[in-house]
Amino acid sequence: MKEAGYPDGFEVTMDHGDQTPNPEIAQAIQNSLARVGIKVKLNKLISAQLWPKYRAQQHELILARWGPDYVDPHTNAQPFADYKAKQLCWRNVYYNDTTSGLIQQAGQEMDNAKRIGLYQKANEIIQQEGPYSMLFQPMYEHAVRNNIKDVYVAPMFDLWKLYTVRKE
Repeated sequence: MKEAGYPDGFEVTMDHGDQTPNPEIAQAIQNSLARVGIKVKLNKLISAQLWPKYRAQQHELILARWGPDYVDPHTNAQPFADYKAKQLCWRNVYYNDTTSGLIQQAGQEMDNAKRIGLYQKANEIIQQEGPYSMLFQPMYEHAVRNNIKDVYVAPMFDLWKLYTVRKE
């Protein structure tokens, strides 16, 4: 903290949702950051309070989650890297013209190898200087009886197709 210019640490307020596991995760973050001199005041909000505050850029720190809207890298790349889309990076006041340009270019690129390269460049920049801290990626477990067949777990919850499921 001294090297970063905060010899006595600092205080910050973290907004978070009121539903489990958010309060528990927020407390764990609060405890971890206290160990390095960052005092975190927790602000538990219901969704109707949390998301409008976040969208209006009225937060200091927020515990939130994100998931893709469709199966394409652009659904994650644009919100995290292109502030002009007025999503995650705009909400977190991360205005980076380089990442924004890379993502806009990738969204129009037809050559898949070039497109991947553009996303990778933007990702490298965000990993070094972006305002995000990725804590974890949830893993979902699914149990199915042995007489149930053709259950295919989709990569996203809204892509589940249950018409293939059958019982023997």
